[in-house]
Amino acid sequence: MSPTAAERLLAEVEPLAWPSRTRSLALHARRLAGTPELTVMLADLSARGRYERHIALHMATAARDLAHVAGVLAGPDMELRKAALRAVRTLPVPDEAVARALDDAPTDLRRSVYRTVLYARRTALADGLLPDVRARYGDRDAAMLLPACSAGTVARFLPELAHAVTLWRALAARHPDALIGLLEREWHEEGGNRWRFVRQRKAALIRVAEARPRETLDLYVRTGLLRFVENDLPPRVLKAFLSADPTGFTAMFSEPRRRVGLPGPVVARHLSDDVLAGCLSRELSDGGALLAGLPPHRRDAVFRLVVKKLGETMRAWTVMSLLPLLSPRTAAREARRLLDWHASVWHSSRYRLDDPDILLRLTSFLPHDEAVDALVDAAMGGDPRRRGLARTLLLANAARTGDPALVAEHLAAIVRRVRYEPDPLRAELFDAVTALSPRVLSDACADPLRELATAVTESRDSSKKTMRAVRRLAVRVLRHRTDPALTAWATGALAGLLGRFGADALRADPAAEEPRRYRRSKGQVAPPDDHRLDRAIPLGGEVALLDAFAPHLQAARERGDHDVFVAVAASFGRRPAGLDGDLRAVVRHAPEEVRAEAACLYLVRDPERAAGLLADDLELIAVPAVWRVVATRRTDLLDFDRFRGDRLHSWIPDLKDARPGRWTPAQVRAVGDSLDRAAHDEAFDVSARMRAIASLGRLPGRLPVLHRWVRESVGALKEAALAEAGKHPEALPLLFDMARGPASAVAVASLGRCAGRVRPSVLGPALITALTSRDVKVTVRKQAVRLLERHRPPGALDALLGTWRDPALHRDVRVAVAVALRRFPDDPRALEALAEAPREHASEEMLRMLYQASPAEYAPEARPALAMLVRACLNASDLPGVRFRGRKAFAAWARWYPGGHTRTLAAAADPDDPSGDTEAMVLASLVEVGAVRDEALDVLDRLAADTRLRRRVRGLVGGLRGLLARSADEDGTGPLLRGAVDVLARHPLHVGTAAGLHIALLNAGRRTEADLAGELVALADLLRHRPVRAAEVYRQLHLGGHYRGGAVPREVVPVVHALVDREHAAAQLLALRLVRRGGGDAGWPDEWREPLARLRASPHADIAEPAWDVATEGE
Repeated sequence: MSPTAAERLLAEVEPLAWPSRTRSLALHARRLAGTPELTVMLADLSARGRYERHIALHMATAARDLAHVAGVLAGPDMELRKAALRAVRTLPVPDEAVARALDDAPTDLRRSVYRTVLYARRTALADGLLPDVRARYGDRDAAMLLPACSAGTVARFLPELAHAVTLWRALAARHPDALIGLLEREWHEEGGNRWRFVRQRKAALIRVAEARPRETLDLYVRTGLLRFVENDLPPRVLKAFLSADPTGFTAMFSEPRRRVGLPGPVVARHLSDDVLAGCLSRELSDGGALLAGLPPHRRDAVFRLVVKKLGETMRAWTVMSLLPLLSPRTAAREARRLLDWHASVWHSSRYRLDDPDILLRLTSFLPHDEAVDALVDAAMGGDPRRRGLARTLLLANAARTGDPALVAEHLAAIVRRVRYEPDPLRAELFDAVTALSPRVLSDACADPLRELATAVTESRDSSKKTMRAVRRLAVRVLRHRTDPALTAWATGALAGLLGRFGADALRADPAAEEPRRYRRSKGQVAPPDDHRLDRAIPLGGEVALLDAFAPHLQAARERGDHDVFVAVAASFGRRPAGLDGDLRAVVRHAPEEVRAEAACLYLVRDPERAAGLLADDLELIAVPAVWRVVATRRTDLLDFDRFRGDRLHSWIPDLKDARPGRWTPAQVRAVGDSLDRAAHDEAFDVSARMRAIASLGRLPGRLPVLHRWVRESVGALKEAALAEAGKHPEALPLLFDMARGPASAVAVASLGRCAGRVRPSVLGPALITALTSRDVKVTVRKQAVRLLERHRPPGALDALLGTWRDPALHRDVRVAVAVALRRFPDDPRALEALAEAPREHASEEMLRMLYQASPAEYAPEARPALAMLVRACLNASDLPGVRFRGRKAFAAWARWYPGGHTRTLAAAADPDDPSGDTEAMVLASLVEVGAVRDEALDVLDRLAADTRLRRRVRGLVGGLRGLLARSADEDGTGPLLRGAVDVLARHPLHVGTAAGLHIALLNAGRRTEADLAGELVALADLLRHRPVRAAEVYRQLHLGGHYRGGAVPREVVPVVHALVDREHAAAQLLALRLVRRGGGDAGWPDEWREPLARLRASPHADIAEPAWDVATEGE
């Protein structure tokens, strides 16, 4: 029988590489688009195997055959459905067809559909799917689909689904207005625990700031959110704020009590000098980066304002790092001031002893004529460490003059001395020259540098540290200078290093190289790149370097040093280095490690060169870079039949980064057979055979082979096959079968991976059977419970409820079922079942698990029921550790507790009630969230009268403090706390507690220090008979604001006099604290000296003595 058109097409594209094959298929499909021939061909291909079905989908997409794509989306092949989603992004596939892709779709496929709908902007489709998705699969899936919906749908459902949202970036990008409204509403509802809100919504707060900077900045400032997030805002958000609202953004940094960090260089350029000076004065020791990011003409002005703000408090150890950034004149003036300060009589000598070189460093910032003698003397004599420092300072001082001739003169004088000194001093001198501005280097420096570089290459004690110092300077010269003599020196220096140190001369510093597997953290400096010559030289500059390297490269060829060619080629990156022939020879003849790197460099500019390498030697396919090209691009070279013998020699293909889906069935069979033979070959070690089995698992259609390995092998090979079987949905029965045996640990873990790929109609019955079977291990039943909750197949909740009602259910399985039921809050049957847990199943494990529930995991309407459950669990807790966790858990749920409080109030006030301690903690939590208010005062009065109940009193006072932090601005909070202060003040043993609560009220309720005036005398009178307790309590009073920058104003002076007039020690002790802080902030004017004089005359020695110890200016 003659072959069909599909068979002829398959035979025609069989020998082609994957890019050519897909291109030929697409062109053929477009030629046949809209014809019956294409329909027949697609039907023929779809009736064949996996490879042919994927080809049919590819051709249908190219020919825009929407009917075929729609059929695939509704078809039984889930892998093909997922591949068809690409067409949904690019073609007008009907919404009805896309919706059918969710029919009986596994979890992985469902989430792929949600992403596709989002990226394709199918808002109408998403709006239609959301209610059904939520009803069938729960809030987690609905929240994944939510960003793809329209604005109206998001505004309606976001408050209900916010607890399940994880795609904050997508939600902020598509619907920032709705997200801003949600954040503001949740912020006001959260109440006291603001940090918890910020921790839970940090991603949303940052993402929405990028999308709507003006509105978000307004939200931050208006609600007070700014101080909670300001230190976590990335630079891109700050830049967005600056562009959207320059005035509001400037206010972030101008407020003296803000804790916002120093602005970055880009942001700082747009801030006024006054604002920058305020920021710098608060964090002077970290201000180098800020000044360095400013234009030079602004640095002096900002620094002068800082000096004006801080005055004499600026010391050398904080200013030293800023002096190099200032103009020579300003740096010299500040250096003179600091030198005078160091020479003063009164200052402690330990500052000089801590850093004996500080005077030399300060001297280096004086004008050159004043500093040169001291620096030259230090540079030519003394110990080696001081000589090296003095030479660095001397060159820096000369560079500040801007005279290249002066720099060259000092450099020549230093080099004549240094070339005969030990190696570390040479490295230090090279680093000193590298630190200079390239503008002060000239051709006159070439001879001294050549002399010094020659000393490095000819000295036997030259270290790699010195070699890298020479390289840094040479690369800096090539990057910034074009002087002929200077660039000739740099080229010759690099060539000399290559001849002296070989490949190490162009290798990166292992100690400074950034680990590639981790992202660089915020603020971390990028590793140096002086080994990358392509980033330093202009286009075409590599010719001169290669000419200089030529003798050393020839010598490397003669001695067979492959590392040199690899290092040189790596330093030039993608630049043509003329070393292709050498790299090809390295790939063929070098050891394995060098060969792998050489192959990457050889193929980076032209992957097609892999064909030439394999033409030279077929076994070069084992080189990772060559194999990567063959496995992903040049699939026509994937022919294992060309190997000699029956084995892969010492190599096993690694399919981790390969694309087996691009291979033909014959190629898949060939690779699979080779891997199977390698896995059976005992000449390989066990780890190599495990890699072969792992690669087998990544091939399509090789599950029967893995099945055989699972059944026939033992030990590590069996477990490796089981782990790979978890990637195939058809392996679900095998995994359940193996979970009954000794490999159950691996099988159970593989079940978790496999379940996401299995259709719900298949997954549900399998999991329910495993859960209800008596002969299944407990670990398997627990995993079945978790998977039922995670994937929500039909009947999942019914199966969990049926298992829960089993009186003989294992304890651990019951706990797992409770965890799963806890995540079905939208169904009342789940909560009704959990309500039985505190009464009938109150084990320690069960209670601890239920306490782990967090309100942030649930929708607002479900929280009252969960709060009732946590409260019931707390009543059932017997062990102290469990009760402790229960009290903390209930504190998080107290806001939503809908129950009555009569029993709690009575038990908390009853000293003989055995549950009194627990109920007192519950009452404290209810007071903190405002659920109980005036009723708590009666309880507090009864508790304070009994000395045995002081612990309960402390807990209740803690709840009142929490209420103050949560809702200080509410009308009823102040009177409630004042009532509590009055109640406690009536009991002598609680006066100190009352005073502490009074101070907390003062700290939270005032806007300025002047607001203290009417309260301080009453506070002092409360403690008039308790001076020792007063000294301890007064420390809680915030004077001058919570953070740096505040001051006690002059309006408090009359209050200080009134406190002194009270004559008792507690009042005068408070007056002394105010005078010490206020007078020091104001510079001791007469209005503050007068109350200090009165305090020094106090009849109380405990007041007069510390008053005399207060040092004022002029005394």
